[in-house]
Amino acid sequence: MKSHAYIIVCTFLFWSFNLVANLSEAETLTRYLKALEHIQKYHPTLSQKRLVERSIDSLAQSLDAHGKLIDMHEQADLHQQLRGEFKGIGVFIQKKSPHFIIDRVLSHSPAEKAGIEAGDIILAINNIQTTGLTLEQVMQHVQADHPQGVKFSLQRHNDTFDYTLKKEKIPLSEPKLTYMKDVAILTIPSFLSKNFTAKLYERIKQIDEKKAKGLIIDLRGNGGGLIESGLALCNLFIENKVITQVQERGTSNIKKYLSGGGLLFPNLKIIILVDGETASTSEIVVGCFKDHKRALIVGSQTFGKASIQSLIRIHQDWLLQLTTHHYLTPNGTSIDQQGIKPDVPLSPETSNDLVLGKALILLNSGHTLQIKNPDEISKKSQISAINHPQKPTVA
Repeated sequence: MKSHAYIIVCTFLFWSFNLVANLSEAETLTRYLKALEHIQKYHPTLSQKRLVERSIDSLAQSLDAHGKLIDMHEQADLHQQLRGEFKGIGVFIQKKSPHFIIDRVLSHSPAEKAGIEAGDIILAINNIQTTGLTLEQVMQHVQADHPQGVKFSLQRHNDTFDYTLKKEKIPLSEPKLTYMKDVAILTIPSFLSKNFTAKLYERIKQIDEKKAKGLIIDLRGNGGGLIESGLALCNLFIENKVITQVQERGTSNIKKYLSGGGLLFPNLKIIILVDGETASTSEIVVGCFKDHKRALIVGSQTFGKASIQSLIRIHQDWLLQLTTHHYLTPNGTSIDQQGIKPDVPLSPETSNDLVLGKALILLNSGHTLQIKNPDEISKKSQISAINHPQKPTVA
């Protein structure tokens, strides 16, 4: 009888503690709703839904450098990017105090067609001076729907120009293969282009190993994209080895992603060109080739983003983006906020032509790292994730 009484008392205490905990959570939620009520009282133009969106977004951003709440409007832009295109004017905007500048112009974009160039200083947008604005405010002006288009007032050296641009659907640049004498040059502007893997295979098939003295893979300015696209590239040149290691945030769980058994052009010398905008998925590729000594890395230090974001569906209107994993190079090195140091470092100010010229000299001199014997590992690699760095903002 005593034992039964003991069980009843313990059960009651357990239930009581749970009830207190739940009451505590309920009290916390009550306080939150009361705070929202007072905020809305003095900001009547904001709906309760909008206030909740802002609070979730602010919380995500305060805890996670890449965390945010994605609303329906942003979801449409995101889905466009995943289809290999997006609607905009085609410029990356960056703040370089005290100015905002055009950091990069996308190919086949309204900005490129108009003649806007990287380095142009943004003086005003729709006659609103950019002095004193935040990057977020500048982007709001650029991305707002203007029937007549977005008017940019720009400065280039000592000259000023006005451009009015309308948004268009812009295809994200595909892998491109060109030749400079007997050297193949594979330029990959993004790992987000539509049907990336199929387009990559098409370009690779154009390489004639008998004629090509070497291959240059240009990842300068490539801010990443889908991880599976980067793994597809590594699979072509790295045989039966670890491509990357992915660690779940807050745990010691590490999963290794391995290349398949196929190896293309085992004797082809490879150089990879990088710069400070080479980030995310691009750094997975660079880290893989570097650790396995399959390529010589030339250029300036990479960006240093080794985090992977997941999109969590909260509601049909809301997606929550949070950092859920980090990746390591095959050797187990974390490059987050550090980047990858090139084997042949060049100043970030070195012009594109000089960087390419240096790579050509290295290939012709035979100064390229050789492949080591492959490890005894075999497994096909697959993973998919969105992987964007905190970089210049695109519009």
